[in-house]
Amino acid sequence: PGCLEGTRERIFRKIYSWLESSDSPNILWIKGFPGSGKSCIARSVVEQLTVTPSFGSSFFFERDGGTFTAPSTMLRSIASDLSRRPLIMEALVAELEARKIDFSTASINEQFVRLVENPLRHFAHELREGNPLIIVLDALDECGGLGKFRRQDRDAVLAIIQRWSTFSPLLRLVVTSRDETSIAEVLDPISTPLALKLDSQQATRDIEEFLNAEFKRIARNYHLPDSWPTREEIRTLAKKAKGLFVWAATLVKFVDQPRPQYVLQRILRGDMDVEGDITDLYELILRISFYQDRQPSPEFVAEFNTFVGCIGTASRPLEKDSALFDILGVQAETARFICTQLRSVLMDDGKHLRFHHQSFVDFLISNFCPLGFRIIPHDSRKKTSRAIFHLLNNRLRFDPCKIRTSRDSNPAPAATTKYIPPEIYYACKSWEDCLSEDNKGDAEILSSLKTFFETKFLYWLEVLSLGGEIPCARNQLCYAAIWSTDCELLKFLEDAIAFLETFQECISKSAPHIYLSAMTFTPETSKIHQIYSPLIRPCATVKVQTAESFRRGRSDIPAPIIYSAPDAEFAEEFEGHVDDILSVLFTEDGYVASASYDATIRFWDPTSGGPVLTPFTTHKKAVTSLAFASDSKFLASGSRDGTASVWDMETHKLLATFADEDVITCVAISPAGTLLVTGSKNKTVKFWDISEEKECRAAFREHTDRVTALAFLDDNDTLSGSLDGKIYRHHISGHSEMLNSHQLQSVAVNGSRIAAAVGNRIQIWDITSGKLILGPFDGHRDVVTSMAFSEDGKRLVSGSMDRTVRIWNTGSEIGDPLGGFPEGSKIESTGWIRGPKRDLIIWVPQSYRRRLCWGRALTVIDGRPGAHITVSEALLGRRWYQCLAI
Repeated sequence: PGCLEGTRERIFRKIYSWLESSDSPNILWIKGFPGSGKSCIARSVVEQLTVTPSFGSSFFFERDGGTFTAPSTMLRSIASDLSRRPLIMEALVAELEARKIDFSTASINEQFVRLVENPLRHFAHELREGNPLIIVLDALDECGGLGKFRRQDRDAVLAIIQRWSTFSPLLRLVVTSRDETSIAEVLDPISTPLALKLDSQQATRDIEEFLNAEFKRIARNYHLPDSWPTREEIRTLAKKAKGLFVWAATLVKFVDQPRPQYVLQRILRGDMDVEGDITDLYELILRISFYQDRQPSPEFVAEFNTFVGCIGTASRPLEKDSALFDILGVQAETARFICTQLRSVLMDDGKHLRFHHQSFVDFLISNFCPLGFRIIPHDSRKKTSRAIFHLLNNRLRFDPCKIRTSRDSNPAPAATTKYIPPEIYYACKSWEDCLSEDNKGDAEILSSLKTFFETKFLYWLEVLSLGGEIPCARNQLCYAAIWSTDCELLKFLEDAIAFLETFQECISKSAPHIYLSAMTFTPETSKIHQIYSPLIRPCATVKVQTAESFRRGRSDIPAPIIYSAPDAEFAEEFEGHVDDILSVLFTEDGYVASASYDATIRFWDPTSGGPVLTPFTTHKKAVTSLAFASDSKFLASGSRDGTASVWDMETHKLLATFADEDVITCVAISPAGTLLVTGSKNKTVKFWDISEEKECRAAFREHTDRVTALAFLDDNDTLSGSLDGKIYRHHISGHSEMLNSHQLQSVAVNGSRIAAAVGNRIQIWDITSGKLILGPFDGHRDVVTSMAFSEDGKRLVSGSMDRTVRIWNTGSEIGDPLGGFPEGSKIESTGWIRGPKRDLIIWVPQSYRRRLCWGRALTVIDGRPGAHITVSEALLGRRWYQCLAI
């Protein structure tokens, strides 16, 4: 809650004076002793600002608040609040679209610049004098939580605040914190400080008003006289508080229990001096709660120490009924009793346990705490560590939520809580808090940690995936790597971090795909593969072509082959085309020819993807089109240099060259090798006699845009397609007729079948019936520029402006098995291969996607080794759980 109405008025006047000042620093630092009311003031400021146009955002750090200690959470929260303003949302979207950011690996500074700074700088010119934009950050000293490794989090936020001081004066920041040296060194030079003084008369009067209101409430609840307590008694208590609001708040909670008059009288009586020191009040609470009739037993004190120590050193609120306490040896009855007796300092919302104020934890670990109840943080963390790793190593299981099918995304996290106990979630999200500087290298913890990673790593990822917590996993692994002194464990952690960075997309979306996708593509050299692959039945087979197999695929071809060394990678001559591929086709003996914007014609082995023959380099500009005669003895090529060439493929020599008036966009050669047809940018189709090297019929000029595709149906009939969306049939006698209207980039004919490319997709149609036979084929990432069928019609080769050549299976009909992928499956830009109903089949890492073959795709040629994937339907969908071999 915020401040009681009518209190802290002088403080608020100073705050609003700073807001209205145009020449003060744009950062206000409210600093004070623990318990002086900083957070109440911050909440009141937020309450008052939310009804004004000046409010931008607020974030309250919590030392034991789990993710609420993290700078990344702060930045996402602020960005979300700011994006409610249309101009900031527009700038934020533009920023994220301009440059993608992986929030799991990006630095805090980069996240701040992208999510907050750049959008705000874009928005600042809209602000006017007297109407600033204000953001409130409370409890900066609690940023990073309790762990010593998290000091870097606070330093990162301090660096952000330093950057903020360079912003427009109309972009204002309110920060509250304890007056700690590391914070003061940064904030003193760049902020307006506002210190909360404990000994001020105003603070005492405000506490008096607070106590008066609260005791009236207690009196009503317990049917006490209106005169209880007297005004003089309230005044005495306010003086005892000595400006500490946490003292007053704790006192009220302590009195607010059965027999409030008795409890208050003991405090007022003076036999226990609690004046002016919160530690005295905390000691009194312990004595009244646990020393009423006799000394507590050693057994109770031990359970108290364990229970309270676990809560006090936890990085996030603990579940009230957590099995963690049972493992720690704390009886449920004892836990309930402690919660009841400490209700004045312990927050219990029925589900979670946490202390109201960090000052009570500070008291418990100090010398002021009675010896029997004193907490030793090192011992408490060690006990908690044992319990957490006991949970992880004994209760983590495969498929804890009994996922119905691998084809769906994860259920909502809320739906998984009935399967995964809260203590398991807690252990999975916070085990790294067991690792601290004072137990670094501890043999027992190290042994438990190694057991966890060597036996439960994948099960842990399942729980985080189902709970929507995968983005936090990388930080946990990094903390473990900082802590570990074991070389083997460090190697595992390095591989685990790489595993998460590579497979975060699929692991986050679907827990089954930890096994079905991530483990399928994990390198054999990875520790994760070596430890876990023997336990998993592979659901997919990925044949990755090595450089050696790439070479072997062309080794029997009588052509000049150059290696840089006997066992080395290919020399630069074999790296493939360096620009867009404009035309492809099959030779009679099954090889592939490709033409490119780089002015070369190259030849490839379709099985290995390796190059064969010496490239043809006669054209002076981009080679736009290729065509073979049916026996592959002659090859025709067209070019942007305005020429078409015919090559003898037995001698590899140029036979004839034909000059046109404009860029030649496509060529076709008759099955017998006697006629050449060319299409050009100037919208004409020309017919040439190869032996005579001249035109043999009048040019066709009915197209109204450039000609993009040509194909012979037989020695006398050809098809032409154009960007005008029309397809014509031409007879050598001079007759032409329009067949259809489709805007095509490329066509290929095989008997009664015609392959047509629109954009980056390919479809195969029956010429006679006009029905779709196969497709669409998805795989190219840019416009398909050329296609050709193999001699037997069972394969189709396509070239694209994405600089790859792809070979497709066109021999099987629709419905035939295609390596486990249903007809109509597609690969998304995110890497997911989805079925026709958008169900998840498998996820493919970025490094495989460009040259991956699956379904109807047989080979990808771009001058480098590729990979082919098939999936086992027996281990997908409802039977995915059978992937575990144990």
